[in-house]
Amino acid sequence: MTLPASPQRDMLELSLKLPISGVLMALQGYAAPEVEPVQNRCIEICRHLGEGAPLFPVLCANWEWLFIRGRFTDCYQRCPEVIALAEAAQGPGMMAEAYWASNCTSFYAGDFPTACKHAEIGTRHHHREASIEFAKITQQNSGPLNLAYHGMALWQLGYADQAFARLQEALEMAVDLKHIFTLQMTEWKVGQTYEFAGLGDKAIEYGERCRRIADEQGFAFWVALGTGCKGVGLKHLGRFHEAIDALQAALTQLEATGSFILFPKYRCHLADALWQAGQRDAAVKQLDAAFADQSGGEYFMHAELLRTRGDFAFDRGELDQAESSYRDALAVAIRQGAKMHELRTMLQLCRIWQQRGQLAEIRQHLEPLYNWFTEGFDMPDLKAAKALLAGL
Repeated sequence: MTLPASPQRDMLELSLKLPISGVLMALQGYAAPEVEPVQNRCIEICRHLGEGAPLFPVLCANWEWLFIRGRFTDCYQRCPEVIALAEAAQGPGMMAEAYWASNCTSFYAGDFPTACKHAEIGTRHHHREASIEFAKITQQNSGPLNLAYHGMALWQLGYADQAFARLQEALEMAVDLKHIFTLQMTEWKVGQTYEFAGLGDKAIEYGERCRRIADEQGFAFWVALGTGCKGVGLKHLGRFHEAIDALQAALTQLEATGSFILFPKYRCHLADALWQAGQRDAAVKQLDAAFADQSGGEYFMHAELLRTRGDFAFDRGELDQAESSYRDALAVAIRQGAKMHELRTMLQLCRIWQQRGQLAEIRQHLEPLYNWFTEGFDMPDLKAAKALLAGL
């Protein structure tokens, strides 16, 4: 029998629908289309009930769904609202949740300085008990995630040692919290940072760790991401045919969850693996698709996509076209504050100057960039830059 309309009836409906939303996101993937009507109804109820309704955690959970659907414009509208609610209420842990949503959105949009700043704010406001309660709705604990995003952003900004220190803190906190869903997420974020760094063996290790948990628990989205992380690691190790199989599987798995994010990254690496395996037409097709997949506002890989386009042109002997793409990639990296991508692209541009005998250009541009770095000298790109400068 249908209960008559009343605040009590609305609260009862809310208490039933909120857990359903969380379970659907965990098992079918954050972006499962079945989640949207449930969440929209929860938001409607909360706005109708007004003061006392759990609007804040409901909006945080809705942000997750919007984010994984690749709706960055909607995310940028949602984040200020959750921050404003947190600042107004000053409830325990609310700022940590709100700023996690913002730093995550900023990171994948390619705004690494804002991601770093907001991750620091979120970490300062971590409240262990509150984060555990919020995780019952959002499915993940913001404590390790703010630390992990701080680490990922620091790596992009050129602070590799600090980055991996934060990521280690995130792992330790995730283990201490004994929250298995958050642990697999954190394992993947460590693996993704090893992807960025070009350290294939470590990317495979953490991708496998993420996928092992996801397989055991039935977390479809994270099975895909663990598979993708392994695929990137295989590519970095030069095992291109294995990488192609893993990356194609990851993309298929991601698509099955309804996700619309991370396609630019995994398509970029798939394109590179295909190119290295001699499948050039397929590689160009995947790279074009990767550029198209950024249309929702996911630009954290934009410099890498442009650099990869330049690599393809370089291999074809089209040096002017390669240089144009590398300069475009440099402009993006500089705008985003992405020092690691700036260095990686500069190294590729130096290949052109080497072929042309323009060794003075290499020293003029690479040396000051290399000298900017104060840490992370065991990273592959920094080692390559040092070796190149030493050989001039």
